[in-house]
Amino acid sequence: MRPINQREKYFAAIVAALLLVWGAVCLIAQPLWREKEEVSRSIRGQQKQMAESRQTIAKEKKFLPRYQFYWNAFKQKGTDEETISVFVSEIEKAANQIDLRIMELKPQKKETRGLVSVYSLNLSFESDYLKLLKFLDLLQQNPNFFDIEDCSITKKANKSSPELQIDIKLSRIFIP
Repeated sequence: MRPINQREKYFAAIVAALLLVWGAVCLIAQPLWREKEEVSRSIRGQQKQMAESRQTIAKEKKFLPRYQFYWNAFKQKGTDEETISVFVSEIEKAANQIDLRIMELKPQKKETRGLVSVYSLNLSFESDYLKLLKFLDLLQQNPNFFDIEDCSITKKANKSSPELQIDIKLSRIFIP
């Protein structure tokens, strides 16, 4: 075997340096570039999401005053017992306005439906048709927002009496 001349040594050194650079690029630089691209993509995605969130917040600020009345009307103020108490007093107030005597009033358990709480109660009373209509009208006016879930009206056995037996299940939605 013949000795390696100076030119071949330079060539071998250049090839070794190229292999070393190629190895460094493949093993170190390319993974770093990929990671940099992923981070850049993630940053762009988060910036886009942040811009969308800012637009949503700007829209919310524009619409909030319009719906503040409903938020205040449906927001639960106080504990469950206080809410039921207010619910019952509003019904009694409406009944007193038209001189209606409630025979039975039974609050039901609170029911949770998604993000809202539904409070219900059953009430029974005897009344004529006009008082019933006035009472229902009072219950469904602002700020009550009562919902009539069930209503049963029966004519009393006494044919000469204009009285009706009414059983109603009322409910009201609150945001906890």
